[in-house]
Amino acid sequence: MTIPKKGEYNYHYKHSTTKDILNYAYIIEGIALHSEDESLLVAYRPLYSGNHVEEFDADFNVKPLEMFCESIDKAEYSGPRFRKMTDQEVARIIEVMY
Repeated sequence: MTIPKKGEYNYHYKHSTTKDILNYAYIIEGIALHSEDESLLVAYRPLYSGNHVEEFDADFNVKPLEMFCESIDKAEYSGPRFRKMTDQEVARIIEVMY
């Protein structure tokens, strides 16, 4: 399993190249340690508007590391839940955001 790094940009598997480039785009805020069970969590922030983080006035999402890194196997998609963006995709994201 490859552990995501702070500052990396990722797309969720629901990202669509036919929609806005920020659609299901996230930046990794860091890796957190659960204080009770010592499991690792990925903290990540959505880059698109209309997300759950805004809805609940939170700063970012967290997901168990194993779930973040797992593969999805559905009729419409098979592959990683999140995939690291290519350098070209990151450049386009930064261009749009700034």
